[in-house]
Amino acid sequence: MQHPLDTRVIPTRGVLVALATPKQSLSQTAEYLDELAALCKTLEIEVVGSFTQYLHRNNPQTRVGKGKVEEIKAFAIAESVDKIIFDDELS
Repeated sequence: MQHPLDTRVIPTRGVLVALATPKQSLSQTAEYLDELAALCKTLEIEVVGSFTQYLHRNNPQTRVGKGKVEEIKAFAIAESVDKIIFDDELS
């Protein structure tokens, strides 16, 4: 936590997550992640990593598989990630 008198700006750190499906190739997913990274830069979010998973259908609760959730979680903790940003509409 930053001290109240410390005026340095600490950037928000984010990790990107995308799901490739039979309707969307891995190359299309990579393009979408590039666009999402550019949007994050505009929003002053420092992207420190990204994850992509290919599934025939997404998990309605987590969008990705259980193993990928654990991988993202471990990375987010290790890298002090503030936001996990999905390249998909979430409900």
